Amino acid sequence: MIEIKKRKWQEEIDKVSFHTFFHTLEWLELVEKHYSWLKLKLIKSNGKLFPYFTYKNKVISLPFCEYGGPISNEKLEEKEIIKFTNYFKKYKISSHPFLLQQESDMGSYILELKNKTIDDLMQSFRKTTRHSIRYSQKENLIISEMKTEKDLKKFYKLYVQSMKKNYAFPVSFKFIKDLSQNKNIKTWIAKQNNQIVSGIMVIFYNKYAHYSKSCNIYRLGLHANYALIWHAIQYALNNGYHYFDFGATKKSAKLSVFKRGWGTQEYSIPTFTDQNQTGHQSKNDFLKKIWRKIPCFIFAKTSSLAHKKMFYT
Repeated sequence: MIEIKKRKWQEEIDKVSFHTFFHTLEWLELVEKHYSWLKLKLIKSNGKLFPYFTYKNKVISLPFCEYGGPISNEKLEEKEIIKFTNYFKKYKISSHPFLLQQESDMGSYILELKNKTIDDLMQSFRKTTRHSIRYSQKENLIISEMKTEKDLKKFYKLYVQSMKKNYAFPVSFKFIKDLSQNKNIKTWIAKQNNQIVSGIMVIFYNKYAHYSKSCNIYRLGLHANYALIWHAIQYALNNGYHYFDFGATKKSAKLSVFKRGWGTQEYSIPTFTDQNQTGHQSKNDFLKKIWRKIPCFIFAKTSSLAHKKMFYT
């Protein structure tokens, strides 16, 4: 394996026919900047590029996102990724399903936009999804691109509340702020009576739109999240993007039902790990239950510590 210097990394991945935003130096340096206890490694082996982070003696490719693993000009084979794992003792590597097909309990839900019209997409949605979109158009919502730090702080507060409700740990406000300023990111908010009720952050890179972060006030009958997602999908379609990725969800989770309702195709996310997933999940579930009982502002402040514990267990 040959280590690649940062200044050469983007040049190397630009030669690869398929890679995600999460493989770019912009994303990798963002993680490195805000989580200094994670150490970035960039390597090349047999024409394949492999970015990963280490924490103590554990390898993660890649943290805070769905996809990592090696990339190349050809589809990957399972045995090729296993070759990389021979160098490590503790590891977790998740690859993009467009690069490797392998069954797992985690799925990506991806809507194909290429050669589709607005009517085509609407007809592909579940009936209840179409109803929710139409209902949202009657709620006097004002959808706009987020511009001010004041709105960003409100977005982040709602984001933390949403993460807490779903037993997940938020990234830091500074991480979100830097991410929102990236040229590949669009953040939209929905306001009702001048109050932010929902928000969505989408990564636009190459021909792929990736639903990355969101926040929502969980109020009965409020369909602002449907309005924002539909707004983002239309933006992607009108600007020549081929795919809208709703991101990773456990296939058995209720959220997967919501994502399927948008006419998406389910893809398994290939995952390689040497950890006992049952024990690992039990520890994480216990940790999440403890953290959920604390106030939101403390929850946000201590999330970095929680990430450390979760990454190393």
